Amino acid sequence: MKTIFISLTGKTSPSVFSDCNISEWFYFSPNYLSFHLLKENSPSTAKYNDIGEILQEKALGLKNSYIEAIGRLSTRYSKKYSLAWWTSMAAERNEMSTHAFLTVCYYNIFSDIYENDSFQDRSLVVVESISLFHTIIKRLGKKYKVVTLGRPFFLTWTFFRPKAAVVYRIIKFVSCIFSGELKQIPNLSSSSNSKKIFIRTWVSDKTIPALGELKEV
Repeated sequence: MKTIFISLTGKTSPSVFSDCNISEWFYFSPNYLSFHLLKENSPSTAKYNDIGEILQEKALGLKNSYIEAIGRLSTRYSKKYSLAWWTSMAAERNEMSTHAFLTVCYYNIFSDIYENDSFQDRSLVVVESISLFHTIIKRLGKKYKVVTLGRPFFLTWTFFRPKAAVVYRIIKFVSCIFSGELKQIPNLSSSSNSKKIFIRTWVSDKTIPALGELKEV
């Protein structure tokens, strides 16, 4: 059985080529600095498979179907989970604004390689997207021996950072309540001749109708 190594972009160092005796490698990430570091330090025995031209072809072929798929998801979820949907990155139909479309293209390329059984023994797959990372691992496990490199994602600071931030804000909010530092916002209409600054956001009567549901304009 062939052995396939898979690693996240930030957890892959050039030493992996010699440590794991890599025969070929694939890079599914827009992080050029990380790619350049690996490319410059990869030995001649580790063949790099350039997916640049294939990626462009996939992008052109999948663009319209991707936009249509997002439209169908919008119809399905925007009414039931209005706020959650419209504040999510998936609701953005512009395929150049997020890495969601790029991730779809990467997975499509990987799927072609997998179906054609084109992976060599001791191949390395480097990805940036966590969702793509887990999806590829699950699919590779059906046919190959999969070895993940680096620490599991749930042990990384990237995983803990948003959770730590939430805990910190809760503790800070509670401490402000007990210390008396939390003050009520003054009534602007009763203020004297003090200057006032008003901030207008994209939320308006056009995006939030009388029913209180966000809508696309």
